[in-house]
Amino acid sequence: MTDLRAYAREAAQRNDVPPKMFEMQIDTESGFNPDAHNDGSGADGIAQIVPRWHPTMAGRTRDPIASLDYAAALMADHYRQFGSWRKALAAYNWGSGNVGGYTTAGGVVVQPWDGRRETLPDE
Repeated sequence: MTDLRAYAREAAQRNDVPPKMFEMQIDTESGFNPDAHNDGSGADGIAQIVPRWHPTMAGRTRDPIASLDYAAALMADHYRQFGSWRKALAAYNWGSGNVGGYTTAGGVVVQPWDGRRETLPDE
């Protein structure tokens, strides 16, 4: 059986993500449970990936190796996009549009997240 914590640290290193931070992130997301599921969000698996938003992971969210590899690469992408691990973590959990801001279909501009913990959603 694979040591999933060790694998998470390795996946993080391969993607230039701080290994301890990534391990703590996955522990917070699922407690390293490959069968974890959140009915409210639809998040599934060890990395709590929502297949609706990550269609390449559809049918693979309960594969802990595939999920950890995907999550580490996604965190690296978020870091490159936002320039801080704080914002990368927020984007992973809340969505990159909510962190970076967006314009609605009706033309309303939603400002980027202000970076304050108290303005994040409760989850």
